[in-house]
Amino acid sequence: MKCKRPLLLFCALLFVACVIRAQDMQPCVVVEQTDGTTSNYLLSSDPQIRYDSQNVTLTSDDADLVLPAAEVSRIYLSQAPSDLSSVNKIEADVPQFRVTSSAISVTGVAPGVPVAVYAIDGRQLSRATASADGSLTIPLSSLPQGVLVVNAGKHSFKLIRK
Repeated sequence: MKCKRPLLLFCALLFVACVIRAQDMQPCVVVEQTDGTTSNYLLSSDPQIRYDSQNVTLTSDDADLVLPAAEVSRIYLSQAPSDLSSVNKIEADVPQFRVTSSAISVTGVAPGVPVAVYAIDGRQLSRATASADGSLTIPLSSLPQGVLVVNAGKHSFKLIRK
């Protein structure tokens, strides 16, 4: 009998610790990139993941994160402790690349950041600087057909202009 009581107490304490720890967990999206980089993004309510041939877009109530699809090897949902320093919130200042039939729009970059468009062979085709609100537009009419790479700081976006 003396041995059962400490074991029962230990099991009860372990259960309480697990319940408390589970309450600290928050949903996150884990993004594994082709270069081996792994990033965790805490999500607020109503997270959505959209895929297309060019991009993977992670959307939450706070902001959108757009990554070139070619750079993403795996995405999965997980739980992460809310106090981990390795978990990043999706920030509104992550560059957003949008392509319309007439222009490439870049938003969410720091003011004054240079944004350049390169041909697949590395030639710089266009260069512009982000305005005070962190956005800029590059007309497609000035760019040749083919594979283009748009670079904004540490972020790049690849597109095919037909």
